[in-house]
Amino acid sequence: MGVSAIIAIGGIVLLLIGVLGGGVTAKEIQIPPISTPRRIVSSLTGILLLGISIYLSMIAPTPPYATTAERFPPTTNVSSTDNIISYSKSTPVLLPTQEPTSTHIPLDLPDVIVSGNASNGVLFIAPEDGNYEFTIKEGIYCTPPSRCRSIIRGYLNREISWKENDGLPQPMDADYELGCWETAIANDPDCGVGLSTIIFMQKEQYIRWVAVETKGSFADNTGAVILRVVKTP
Repeated sequence: MGVSAIIAIGGIVLLLIGVLGGGVTAKEIQIPPISTPRRIVSSLTGILLLGISIYLSMIAPTPPYATTAERFPPTTNVSSTDNIISYSKSTPVLLPTQEPTSTHIPLDLPDVIVSGNASNGVLFIAPEDGNYEFTIKEGIYCTPPSRCRSIIRGYLNREISWKENDGLPQPMDADYELGCWETAIANDPDCGVGLSTIIFMQKEQYIRWVAVETKGSFADNTGAVILRVVKTP
């Protein structure tokens, strides 16, 4: 029982004594008759106590009530490796506005092996729209007796353009070119390694990579240039 309730009960008792003037018997409690001045004092005191009780009940703070989550904390075991988003009542929770997708991560694709004896070149077909980076990973090709190169040419979504060069038909007017000629290869066989180009391709578009050689002379060539292919963000 709160303080205000006890004060209210006392006030009611004093007010009744003042009004009735005593002479009350309730079970084992007997209140003898009192004089008029004491009745007035008892009534005023009772009214004062009732007023104090009402005032205390109005200003008394409401006790906080714990929520279910606070009264009964979770018992789930959480390991240190779990990802947890912590937040408080005063701090808003910031949720991601976009889910990460695989297109944001570089994707390695199978290497393209451009053989020195592939007279029609080697095709790479784009599996989906995006930017594709072609990088010389390793390799050279050689024509008899000992001329070695790593130079290759690429034709985007079209056939090889054969045109005369020094009177002989060779792959010309290419869209892309990577690698080194025989003079540079003689000084550094790996001079083409790391050379790269990035090409935007739509799904099912293709690029045809071919060694630079005279048409009809591919058959006796040896070696190959290996291209690493990465789909970039």
